[in-house]
Amino acid sequence: MGNLATLLRSAFVDEAKPVSGMPQLYDSLSKTLPEASFFYVTASPIQIVPSYKQFLDTHFLSATGPVFARTLTVASPVDVVDFFRNDEGKEAHKLAAIDLLRKRYPGKKWLMVGDSTERDPEIFGEAYVSFLPSRQLLLTVRSIRFRK
Repeated sequence: MGNLATLLRSAFVDEAKPVSGMPQLYDSLSKTLPEASFFYVTASPIQIVPSYKQFLDTHFLSATGPVFARTLTVASPVDVVDFFRNDEGKEAHKLAAIDLLRKRYPGKKWLMVGDSTERDPEIFGEAYVSFLPSRQLLLTVRSIRFRK
């Protein structure tokens, strides 16, 4: 998962900035594939969805779509730490969201874009084997390295 303090700061404090070239890539995809639907599956807490949507509306206007985030209920500060450390919960959430979308849109072809911070390569691989082997599928994952 990387450094927890860095992850928490990134999620709740730092201003979100798009990865260089990504807004242009998504804009190109939306123009090249006008029938495409964009869905954002994240293991981030649902509490940041308004900020996430504002980020998408600002930088990815041609590729906005619903955000599938995890529920975070906080009774103590320990709950926040546990939420971010629970890799199994992240994986289960993402796989359930992908399965829901697969069932809701059975004829869709898939392009899945992720990064290495939330085990996306492993999750995408499991989703492909479990849910999507008969679909044309393209997976792309960006490697993230936390600075110390």
